Amino acid sequence: MAFERQWNAVPPITLTADGSATGVIQVSDTIGFYVKMNAQLSNSLGQTLTVEIKRVINKNILLVGPPRTPITTYTDCSAFTVALSSTISAAQQNKTALSMEDRMLATYEQEPVNSWRTTQVDPYGNPYTADNPLPTSATFTGTIGDVTVVGPSPDSYPLIPNPDGSINVDLNGLSAFQTSQYTVGTFPVQITPTPLPDRSSVGLKAITTTSSDIIYIGNSSSVTTSTGWPLFNDDALELDLNDGDTIWAVGTSPGQTLCAIELGN
Repeated sequence: MAFERQWNAVPPITLTADGSATGVIQVSDTIGFYVKMNAQLSNSLGQTLTVEIKRVINKNILLVGPPRTPITTYTDCSAFTVALSSTISAAQQNKTALSMEDRMLATYEQEPVNSWRTTQVDPYGNPYTADNPLPTSATFTGTIGDVTVVGPSPDSYPLIPNPDGSINVDLNGLSAFQTSQYTVGTFPVQITPTPLPDRSSVGLKAITTTSSDIIYIGNSSSVTTSTGWPLFNDDALELDLNDGDTIWAVGTSPGQTLCAIELGN
């Protein structure tokens, strides 16, 4: 149950490390503790100590000090050890009242931002980031009909799930390939004029005589050094082309070499 003007009580939580002389208290989870809240330390010897929460450092660490003292004043808590089964708890109590000016200062982002801040944070006050993502969950239940992978006509392959939901897939390698080389000059040259039957892709590599020479690729005999795709020395290019597509090349100077490899289905 949530209260508008009061903090909920926090039941005794066992310390996971000995209390320190500088007010450091370590617990399994600091949820429920708030700055300016009064809390009580206890141990198996019957010793108790009322403290004020000065800072909630993270999920596991609190800083405590004497009540109604500056936020940088801390209490010696070394009498509260793990060996003495020490705990920290808090009674239900009124929340600390903050003035409107304090609230405005707490939510105003200073220059150079100069804006009122609305920032999503986790229960420990840490902003959500890539390293501290917003916790989300989703459940989707749905049904789809039969799925078929359609290949070159008339091939089609229905996907039939196994009882565990997995799908068996057979990967078949390409059935053929062929290589060739062409001398490219300042006039367009057709590459692979006799294509590999059932060709699926073509790989091209330029071997030029100097680093300033360029081979240009196009899809017709009208390719020029202004309209083609440039390949510099050692550049490679892969094209998904069937055996009906044409390839032409032209160079910036004579005597350039273009290597081709064709892959067939």
